[in-house]
Amino acid sequence: MSELLEQLNAEERCSNSGLYGNHIQNKLFNLYDGLINFNHGSFGTVPKPVLDIHFRYMLEQESCPENWFRTTYYKYIDRSRSLLAKLIHAEEKDVVLVENASYAVNAILRSFDFKVFFSNVSW
Repeated sequence: MSELLEQLNAEERCSNSGLYGNHIQNKLFNLYDGLINFNHGSFGTVPKPVLDIHFRYMLEQESCPENWFRTTYYKYIDRSRSLLAKLIHAEEKDVVLVENASYAVNAILRSFDFKVFFSNVSW
């Protein structure tokens, strides 16, 4: 990703439009020319460098699936949690990776003992 950002000249990086818009779309994304994608949340695309790395992980998984699912995958997850913990100044044991925000909210709500809470509520 940083290599692509370096390719963008200083004028593009410092313009009012920032790092968004059609002028860099083809450098960072695999979208059709002229397509304006408004939704990068639910049905968005990922930057080319992220897709390249994802593809490398897929090839690694396909080359030895047994080893991948028994050991390699967990090493990558642990490394990601460790790096993320450093980034957000948290303890690694407190960092949890989930599939999406719905899973996160569900996990948090399931961690509360609502019986204790509601036993103290008067109706």
